[in-house]
This record gives sequence, C-alpha cells and structure tokens, in this order.
Amino acid sequence: MTMVAAAVLVVAHPQSEGKYAAVPMRNDGANGVQNAWSPGKNYVPLMEQVGSPAPVTARSADLPSPLRRENIIARFAHALGTNVYEGRVSGKRLGYFRSDVEDVRIKNANDIEVTAHEVAHLMDHRIPEIKRTYLSDPELASELKDVSYDKSNV
Repeated sequence: MTMVAAAVLVVAHPQSEGKYAAVPMRNDGANGVQNAWSPGKNYVPLMEQVGSPAPVTARSADLPSPLRRENIIARFAHALGTNVYEGRVSGKRLGYFRSDVEDVRIKNANDIEVTAHEVAHLMDHRIPEIKRTYLSDPELASELKDVSYDKSNV
C-alpha cells in the first residue's frame, strides 16, 4: 500500500469574490499542485541563473560627469558677475532681484528656473536695450506677455 502525504492548501479562488477554497496537496503532483516547498513548474529563476545580461559597452568611468544644478547656477552667476544667494525669501515669492546691489536671491537651493527668471531681471536692469526692444516691438511684447506671470505688465 502506498501512502500519500496529504495536506490542504487554502487559496483564494478568482471567481469566488474573496472566498477561499481548500485545495488538497499531494506529493504526487496531482491536480497540478505540488508540495508547498517545491514550486515546480511555477518556478521563476533568478537573473543570474537565466544567463548573463547583455554585455556592458560603457563603464561609468567612461561616461561624462553629470551636469549638476548647483554647478550650472554657479557658472551662470560667474559669467554675469553676480551672486546668487539661497534662502531668506519670505512669503509666496520664490526669489527676487535687488537692483540697487544687483543681487539675486532664491528661496530653494539649486532652483534653476527661478534663478533664470531673476537673472533675466538682472539682465533687463543692466542692458537697457532689452527693455527698449520689447517696448518698441508689439509682436515681441505680446509674446512676452504670453509667458509672463503678470499679464498686465511685460
């Protein structure tokens, strides 16, 4: 007489709306169910067991250094001969430009978008031709109003 070790595996049946069903587990693999400690045909091997991944053509040492936000802002400020300070900006505004000392201050560190906006105010202050150009060219003034946060003022 052959003895078959019997156990019951409780599984959720997909069409039973959260109800559970008892599935008998037998060592002989009947009903497509094998021992709980032996996954059988449902086994998914680890990546190393399948084969090696595609060959790596470049190493990180071969790649260029990433462009970091703080380096971009520092080079930008240096090229314009100004300082970009971080912090000490209160209220809703994210940054400001002080024309009397030509300082740019931003609320959050490494915020390129706000820095570019405030540096545009600096350039507008230093180069009067910029303002004259967009004031004399209605098409350019209209385009600038489209991207401006203050539609009443260019």
